[in-house]
Amino acid sequence: MGEESRTAEKDDGGRDVSSRFVQLRARGLVEGLRRSLEQERALRRPFLWLIVAAGAGVVLYFSAEREPSLALCLCALAAFALLAALTRSHARARAHAHALFLALAFLAGGFAAGAWRTARVAAPIVPRVGIGELTGFVEEVDLRRAGARFILRVASAEGFPDDVVPARVRLTTRGDPNFSAGDFIALKARLMPPARAALPGGYDFARDAFFARIGGVGNVLGRIETMSPPEPAPLSLRFFAHIDRMRNALAMRVYRIIEGDAGAIAAAMVTGKRDLLSEDAKNLIRRAGIFHIITISGVQMTLVAGIFFVGFRRLLALSQTLALNYPIKKCAAALAMLGAILYDIGTGSRVGTERALVMTLIMLAAVLFDRPSLSMRNLALAALIIIAFEPEALLGASFQLSFAAVAALIAVYEWRGEYLAKRGSTIARRKGGGARFVKASPSACCTDPARRSSRLSAQPRRPLHSWRMIFTSSVPMC
Repeated sequence: MGEESRTAEKDDGGRDVSSRFVQLRARGLVEGLRRSLEQERALRRPFLWLIVAAGAGVVLYFSAEREPSLALCLCALAAFALLAALTRSHARARAHAHALFLALAFLAGGFAAGAWRTARVAAPIVPRVGIGELTGFVEEVDLRRAGARFILRVASAEGFPDDVVPARVRLTTRGDPNFSAGDFIALKARLMPPARAALPGGYDFARDAFFARIGGVGNVLGRIETMSPPEPAPLSLRFFAHIDRMRNALAMRVYRIIEGDAGAIAAAMVTGKRDLLSEDAKNLIRRAGIFHIITISGVQMTLVAGIFFVGFRRLLALSQTLALNYPIKKCAAALAMLGAILYDIGTGSRVGTERALVMTLIMLAAVLFDRPSLSMRNLALAALIIIAFEPEALLGASFQLSFAAVAALIAVYEWRGEYLAKRGSTIARRKGGGARFVKASPSACCTDPARRSSRLSAQPRRPLHSWRMIFTSSVPMC
């Protein structure tokens, strides 16, 4: 009995120790989580999760079995936003309620954004294959080596099933087109509804066509006649038609000079016109996984905006008066924003290009307001704008991969900055905690532009360092 009782006491003691260890571990995890949440709140990072909630609302909308009521979606958004405003307080009891209602408001906002976008772009779709007569304005023409593909804004349609009149159709012609963007034409065409995804989770052309208001695709039968329109084309159509004609002229000039697939790739990278590529070249580029190189998207937009920013800043720095008296960095950022917008318009303003433009404009706007350009907050703002105006982009691989890649790069960039800061402070402490000072001239430490200009002019100029002084004189060193 004595031995059994001692064994039982050992077991009970072991259980007590193990349970106490588990409790301490759980308490440590809870305390660590609390400190992490307080740090995130101090750095204002919970805002990033609101964008995640808005994206979840978009996913919920597109997962719905039937179309929800737009009025109910807006009512839910208004109700949660009102509750979030009423519970806004510094008290801890209300802080959790405020965070909950704010997250629900963003969730309802993403859901309502999807419903609003669907209601705004809804247009008739051809129910089945049919042949009929079409008239309308040509919005865009993509030239091919043989024939062309174009977008027609339908003015009238006759002979199609259920008397459907789609808003826009995408047609293909085998012959060389005798028309250009902006012309009013009449033709006979065979139309069919846009194709759905061939495999579960595959590319769904029907979804993209719906949000582009394309109600049918097909090919032209017979001649295409150009005629006078019954009424003038809208101003926006005429503007973008003129842009499309300029793009086609530039693409054909590049293609004729370089020739072959090399010329087609050059034309695609300059103008965004990819239909001049042969099918073998397209398949080869797809298999290599570099099709994004010939698509005007984030890579090209970043390069163009960066060239504009650096180029304008260096041009402005050539003037000593501008460099010493005006914020040339902000001026260069504003001019780069204008250049990025013009580049987007000049390349057709496709969905992927617009998404890259939004991200680029937010990064450059951060320079104007003296904020860090590369930050998770700026990336979240770009995602929020896209979710608000083009929520369907969230379902595409382009949006997901581009934002995931940029988020990973920014995360590594921020971690590296924190790591280098901690490492620098550690090294400073090991050396005795003495502060390191940078020797600077009185002109560099003076923040008054007039005094800095007079002192710089009084100092002897050294030819080898004049360019360095011009480029760095616009930023105070202390």
